[in-house]
Amino acid sequence: MSRLNENLLKSLINDLREADTVTKEILSWTGEVNSPSWKFPNRLSDTIDSAKLITDYEGSCKDKYLFTLEIIVDRLNFFLRVFLAYLEFLQGDNATPQVSPNANFPPFRSLGDLINDIWRKTKSIYFFFLEEKEKKVEDAARKHYYGKAEREKTDILDAISQTSNHSLDHCENCNISMNILKTVMSSLENMFDKINQAENPAPIETLKQSEVKKFREGTGPDLYKRTQWAAISKLAEAMTADILTIQDEVEKHLSDLAFQKQANKDQEMEVVKLQKENKKLLKNLKVMSYEKIKAENMELNRRLAAFRQDLVTVQEELDMKTCEVCIFKNKYKTELKSRKQAQTETQSVRAHIEGLEEQLITVQRNTDQLIEEWDRERRQIIAELEDIQRKLNIIKDEKDALISIIHLINEELSETENINDALKSELKAMKDDQVMLVRYPDLNDPVECELTGMPDVDVETQINANQIRIQLLEEENMRLGRTLEKYKKMRRETSV
Repeated sequence: MSRLNENLLKSLINDLREADTVTKEILSWTGEVNSPSWKFPNRLSDTIDSAKLITDYEGSCKDKYLFTLEIIVDRLNFFLRVFLAYLEFLQGDNATPQVSPNANFPPFRSLGDLINDIWRKTKSIYFFFLEEKEKKVEDAARKHYYGKAEREKTDILDAISQTSNHSLDHCENCNISMNILKTVMSSLENMFDKINQAENPAPIETLKQSEVKKFREGTGPDLYKRTQWAAISKLAEAMTADILTIQDEVEKHLSDLAFQKQANKDQEMEVVKLQKENKKLLKNLKVMSYEKIKAENMELNRRLAAFRQDLVTVQEELDMKTCEVCIFKNKYKTELKSRKQAQTETQSVRAHIEGLEEQLITVQRNTDQLIEEWDRERRQIIAELEDIQRKLNIIKDEKDALISIIHLINEELSETENINDALKSELKAMKDDQVMLVRYPDLNDPVECELTGMPDVDVETQINANQIRIQLLEEENMRLGRTLEKYKKMRRETSV
């Protein structure tokens, strides 16, 4: 596996932290969602702290990367379940029959199943709001129709006005309202013009007409001087109709755009699928090509072996014929006819051999490339084996040298131990003799030195002998004292 990118691992951990934050925010809307964990089936998903798990994880970078991917899949599965519960919550009581977020779903659901379920819920919510919108439009049209029937009972110019048929000096609020109406009417007419331009080329009778424009052209240039409520109501109705028409066009455009995006997404998925299939086919093609070349190579080797066998046979026949010719030449020099016949047969055999050699050259030319590749690989393997053998020889030499050194050291140690044992034996014997002298003084005569006839020398020699005896007695007393101390200490420990 290639070296892992630490920045990629940090990015995955940051994405996991963001996903947990969004999931907790959705849970504040939906409430508790009981869902078993994908990674830890014996625990609930909302009880798992993914950040703490990754922080406390101890392992190699590769293992941590795989563990992080598993935690991300677990959190993604939990997020999809929570989002599905949020869609159920979003539908409300007036939508299709609602399923509780704590409903008994299957304990383990695949990501594909959750994504399909979310897509179905999203479509149902969209159609629900679309039906609600159509109901609102129908109610508004119904109200508009009945209100229009009432207003048509009186003439626009004969209706009750704020002042009179024509206002006097307009106030500031009237001027502001008039400017707003002008701006809105101009915007609506421009939007209808743009819609008609976008749908060109189209027949003139199918072009959409602005109700505001019709009303303005029908009332003439004095529209802005009139203040009758009926005129303003007519204008508001025309503006409402234009707005509804524009809204329908916008929704239609958005619906087409969404359909086009989905179609593009499906096409991209199909392209990715085709690319994967193409890679798989290329891989299979390479395998098949390799197997075919291998089979052809084996067939060529078989044919080459057969040609070589034929060549050997022909060469043997040629040798036999040559021997026969030599024999006939030596014994029957006078038989020229027989010799010529033998020469003719020899030439025929040589021609046959040349033909076989040409065939062999053709086969050899076809197999040269494969043989070169095999030789290259064989040389590489041989070089590696030689390198390994050289290293093994070096190690073996070092091992033999170390073994020789160890043998020498062991021999020296054995000699040293033998010498030490001999010295210890002698020292023990001397100590035993000294101890016997000290323990059993009656068995030994007093130490008497040989007299020299000189009193001072004899006395000094006797003094030295007595000092040696005193030294031995002191050493024996010290040994007995240590033994007595150990015995007393043992008795104290036993009594405690």
